[in-house]
Formats: sequence, structure tokens, C-alpha cells
Amino acid sequence: MNLLTKDKNNMIDDILAKFDGAFVENTIRVYRSDFLQYQTWCSLNNIKSLPAIADDMAQWFTTLPQKKSATIRRRINSLGTVLNLSKHYNPTNQPQVILAIKRMPANLDGHSSRLLHSPCHYSISYLVTVITVSGV
Repeated sequence: MNLLTKDKNNMIDDILAKFDGAFVENTIRVYRSDFLQYQTWCSLNNIKSLPAIADDMAQWFTTLPQKKSATIRRRINSLGTVLNLSKHYNPTNQPQVILAIKRMPANLDGHSSRLLHSPCHYSISYLVTVITVSGV
């Protein structure tokens, strides 16, 4: 294990240590794995993972291998939870991220349009506002 990986593991482990007793072990394992995947991508692209930035997170989502919508939805929720509960800025609900996910091709289960319907449902009027505000 190189120093970069060790430092990254220490950071996420420090964050997750604060969650001790609040989540089952499997949930913590998933949070750790998802965050490390994002953090590794950031490191490889010379991007700071914290504070998380919406444009960077949107770009990361576009580089993910095609997975079932449930997997991508889990990653979004996982990162959002880790960021929220560790009191870091959470860009998972920002226009850049929402639009990047909406642009993803239909995944293996053919349900990319359902990616953002859980846990939040975005109305057409909200998405139009997002597109207008973001200048897309």
C-alpha cells in the first residue's frame, strides 16, 4: 500500500469512525468503498476530493462503468450521506450532478430515468429551472 492510499484510507476511516454504532457494518463497508472509489478517481485526476465540488463529482459519475441504476443510486446516496454526516459540502443534489446522471445512457436494467427518483423526486419544472440556472 502506497502512502497516498494509506492517507486516503485514514481520512475516510476517521470520518466513518464518527458513525460508529449508527449504521450496521455492511453499510459502513459500502460507504467506505464508494467514497474510496471517488477519492481514488480524484487523486488520479489531481483533484481534491474534499471539499467535494459539483463539477468534479458530475465528471466522476460520467466515468463510472455502466452499472444498474440501483448501483449508481446507491453510490449517490452513499457519498451524499458521508458528506452530510461529516459536515462537508454535499454536491450530489446540485444541477451539474443531477444533469450528469440524467445524461447517462440506459444502464443494464434499462432504467436510467429512475436514477434520481429515489430518495428525492425532481419535477419537470425543477429540472427546467436547474437547466436554466446552470446555463446548459
